[in-house]
Amino acid sequence: SMEDTPSLHESRNHPFNDDLFLAEGPDGFDWDHGEKLLFEHVSDSEVIIRSTGEYLLYAADYSDLRGRDSEFIVMASSSDGRQWSERQKVPIAGLSAAKATGPSVVELEDGTLRMFYLAGPWPSELSTADKGIHKILSALSKDGGRTFTEEEGVRYQFRGISDPEVIQRPDGLWIMYVAQGEAALVASSKDGLEFEEAPVIIEEGGVPGASFFNQGKGKKIRLYVSRPGGIQSQLSDGGIYFALDSGFRIAASPKAPIASDPAAFPLPDGRWGMIFSRRANRPIPEGTVY
Repeated sequence: SMEDTPSLHESRNHPFNDDLFLAEGPDGFDWDHGEKLLFEHVSDSEVIIRSTGEYLLYAADYSDLRGRDSEFIVMASSSDGRQWSERQKVPIAGLSAAKATGPSVVELEDGTLRMFYLAGPWPSELSTADKGIHKILSALSKDGGRTFTEEEGVRYQFRGISDPEVIQRPDGLWIMYVAQGEAALVASSKDGLEFEEAPVIIEEGGVPGASFFNQGKGKKIRLYVSRPGGIQSQLSDGGIYFALDSGFRIAASPKAPIASDPAAFPLPDGRWGMIFSRRANRPIPEGTVY
């Protein structure tokens, strides 16, 4: 029967099978609360808390994979980080790429939101000399993050990068983490528009997500990373040089061998939430491509 063919079994390892879950814990390090399913067929999660206190979730939706590049960015909102609205598609006006994936969103001083994303392949990319050079672009939202308009220029480009994560330090410096396979590269910017690479490679750094922590005398930055075996974390004072924390924050399990794409955030009562994806083991619909 078709069920026994290896090709179909292998195709289960596909982002169509990624589901987003919410876990809770006391401190951003340990996660003691049962996982709640939020959305099916969704990955690449990012959570931002606006200055208004509203929580926004951004992610890539893989539910409609009947054609190449048919994934799209979705968002949901929450007043408490626990109960989330239905997801809705996020249009990017003037998008110069075939698709946008791996969204990271920051709030600027005037309340405008800027989304950074990986530009999906242009049709001409296969024939150009810089094949393999991936570009991070950005777009602005004036309506609270529901719709965006692409900005001119390239924020950062490098070979084989994906999944940008951008934060701003209290001193104003912008830092971008990008996945490069199972490592992460670090770039910084004074204006949030032109990023230059730092001389750092975080070896255990796949698909990073960063959060600020108040520890001791100042803020520290914890970078959550996707690793074989689950989600681990790294700790830093300035966001450039990191030390690996012990153990797993969220472990993979035999039933769900992939736990990845972490987005951790403080909840209103001082506890922490993490939205992340697990890959389910279910058949892929006929005609799905990627």
